[in-house]
Amino acid sequence: MRECVWRHASAAILSSVLVLGVFPMTGWGAEEGRRSEAWGRVQQALDEGKPKTALESLAGIEQAAIAEEAWAEAARAIATRVLATNGDRPGDDPQRIVDLAAAIEQAPQEARGVLEAIRANWTWGYFQMNRWRYQQRTQGGADAKNLATIAEWDLPTIVAEIRRRFATAVGAAGSPERKLLQSLPVGEWSMLIEKGTQPDAYRPTVWDVVVRNALEFSHSGERGLVAPEDAFELVASSPALNARDEFLTWEPEADAAVTDKESPVLDSVRLYRELIEFHKNDADPTALLDADLDRILWVAGAAIADDGAAALTARKQAALEAFAAGAGTHETAAMARYQLAELARADGDLVEARTIAAGVIESQPKSPAASLCKNLIADIEAKSLSFTTERSWGAPWPTIRVGYRNLTKVHLRLAKADWLSRMLAGKPLEWFDEQEQKALLALPAVRTHAAELPATPDYQERQHDIPVAALDPQGLEPGAYWLIASAKPDFSGDDNVIFVGLVRVTRLAIVAGHSGAGHVVDIATGEPVAGAAVKAFVGSWQNGREQFKEHGPATTDKDGRFEIALPQAHANVMFVASATLDGRKHEAVTDRTHLWPQAAPHPHGTIVLVTDRGIHRPGQLVHSK
Repeated sequence: MRECVWRHASAAILSSVLVLGVFPMTGWGAEEGRRSEAWGRVQQALDEGKPKTALESLAGIEQAAIAEEAWAEAARAIATRVLATNGDRPGDDPQRIVDLAAAIEQAPQEARGVLEAIRANWTWGYFQMNRWRYQQRTQGGADAKNLATIAEWDLPTIVAEIRRRFATAVGAAGSPERKLLQSLPVGEWSMLIEKGTQPDAYRPTVWDVVVRNALEFSHSGERGLVAPEDAFELVASSPALNARDEFLTWEPEADAAVTDKESPVLDSVRLYRELIEFHKNDADPTALLDADLDRILWVAGAAIADDGAAALTARKQAALEAFAAGAGTHETAAMARYQLAELARADGDLVEARTIAAGVIESQPKSPAASLCKNLIADIEAKSLSFTTERSWGAPWPTIRVGYRNLTKVHLRLAKADWLSRMLAGKPLEWFDEQEQKALLALPAVRTHAAELPATPDYQERQHDIPVAALDPQGLEPGAYWLIASAKPDFSGDDNVIFVGLVRVTRLAIVAGHSGAGHVVDIATGEPVAGAAVKAFVGSWQNGREQFKEHGPATTDKDGRFEIALPQAHANVMFVASATLDGRKHEAVTDRTHLWPQAAPHPHGTIVLVTDRGIHRPGQLVHSK
């Protein structure tokens, strides 16, 4: 969608820096062109943080623009003068709003509508920067009629002011102020309104831009207080999602049963209705279709599913389908179909989503929706690969459960893992940077295996089990290994999906708690392992890395039990046990376990004293025995 931003408003909302931008001179008259040099000096002074110099360069521009009825330039000059006058104030200072209000009173009638829109945006931006102050303030602040005390207002007062400002900027239906803004082509106001990525046909008049700004505020739902008990609710079964003509006849604010007249939702409904009505008979249907599609999407997101989520989704789908059919070959129809594709994706029907998106690309390849559809198809067709398996491998050998999408084959590789060195260096075992990934993939493979995967024509993720026995683990030396899964046989990092996990071939297992005590057992037999050496590695964060310090060692007793004194502090601990079984050294490692200090409770006693009276005066004595 095309976005138009008030340049002055953006400066107030986004930054305290007075950025007004350098505007192209295309379409300017001769006098305006001659003043471009003066505007350049103004902009340079503002960029350099010299507001007084900017004011000096601005002298004469405002008067000349008014004399020539160059209203866009006049409005820009007035707003720039106000900003430069307050250039030494912080961005969250409200004085510029006060000064702009006074300047509007003195401005020509033709420039006031745009200046009122700027004032509304400035007030909205000021509130956003100071929201935390207003939210912490109790009701009953300074006088709402005195704009100079805006910094002292309470939350409901400032929100009501923003609402009034936008209402004034939009203008009442049929009012001279509204008609004036509706008669101003947006292309002639490029000095104040930044052109978006879409043609001016989407926002053909200055009034369109003002209404869109007002809609942004009402969509925020800001009320300045807790929603009242009678808060207006936009329900899905209302005419809000009906055909355009039915929506235009729906006026919920006129319903006597609707008592929440200050509802931002009601404001949005009214603004959409007035915007659509304004463009209903346009020769170019772009603005009408764009407003109507926005209405459908907003309602679908804001409405309450009074008869179920499925019914709301069905209504949204029906509204989008009807819109697309009515819009014909217009590019907004393509955008509606893109939204239908997203609906299908959300519903889990990726085949349908891809089909709709492909149709948009084929029928309207240069439309904005086509770019979105290409991204959607890329997401649907993206390859994914992961796996889960037991961390400790021993007979009977477990399985590797591969999760995948859009793959027909997976390649597995086992490589020796020096996990202890990596851990002691403060590097995580679950994440690798680019250089570490290359080093990992360069490790020599001790086992490889390739497995065919059932196709996923529905683009949904599936799981497929591969027995560890396929990697011939019987002949592996006990120890730690990186299990690497790749979609490509060469395991290259280009256009590939790779997943890595750490596994151990071992017959040992550790059962440990939070106290530093535990047991070591033989996986094959379940019997305790006596004489196993056990160490604890306790981690603490230092310089952004988790550094581990060794504690112990301890040796298991005949019951396989061990106990290691651990620090009484919040930290992560990993236990490592090693023992020789049948002539081969085996090792087991636990996952990180968080230590919680085990502080003994302080002893205390309680005395219950019952007196002969229910109450005593201060100073009276009570005797006990």
